[in-house]
Amino acid sequence: MTQISWTIQSFRNLLKTCITDRNLRTGKSLHTLYIKSLIPSSTYISNHFILLYSKCGRLTAAHNAFYQTQDPNTFSFNAIIAAYAKESLPFIAHQLLWSDGTCIGVV
Repeated sequence: MTQISWTIQSFRNLLKTCITDRNLRTGKSLHTLYIKSLIPSSTYISNHFILLYSKCGRLTAAHNAFYQTQDPNTFSFNAIIAAYAKESLPFIAHQLLWSDGTCIGVV
C-alpha cells in the first residue's frame, strides 16, 4: 500500500475540484482524511469544506464545518451566512451576520 503525503495545497486543489463538480462523496472522504491527518487545522481548508457542503445542499454539514473551524474569519462567516440564505433561512443568516451586535461578515 502506498502512503500518500497530504499537504494543505493537496487538500485545497482536491477540494476546489469537488466544489466545482459538486462531488459530495469525494469531498466527504477528503474531510474524513483531513480530520484524521496530521496536518494542522487550517481556517483556509475549513472554509472550503463549508463551501463544499453548502454547494451540495448539505446545510447541517456546512454548519458543523463552520462550528469546527478553530479561527473563523470573515470568509467563514460569509460562507455560512450565504449557505443559510440559500436555504431560505434568513433569520439564522441574520443572527450570524450580527453576532454580538457587531456585523461579522459582509453578504
